[in-house]
Amino acid sequence: MFKQYRVVDCRSPIIQPDDHIVAADTPEQAARLVLGENLVRGSQGNKMIRARVYSDSVSGIKTMVRLYAPAAPRR
Repeated sequence: MFKQYRVVDCRSPIIQPDDHIVAADTPEQAARLVLGENLVRGSQGNKMIRARVYSDSVSGIKTMVRLYAPAAPRR
């Protein structure tokens, strides 16, 4: 079921206030549609945030998910 998400691009040192509203199933999918990157909710190797994704829950509470670049595979 699609939900509306607002994606904030955090990849540059200066975060632009541009709102990217998109309908998606998950915050990760919303970020992929807007930014063209596969991002994850947690990253052990890279703590550099790539996006913040906001949505409204059924009860009207706004939620936010921080997304990061996936950690490089271990060798």
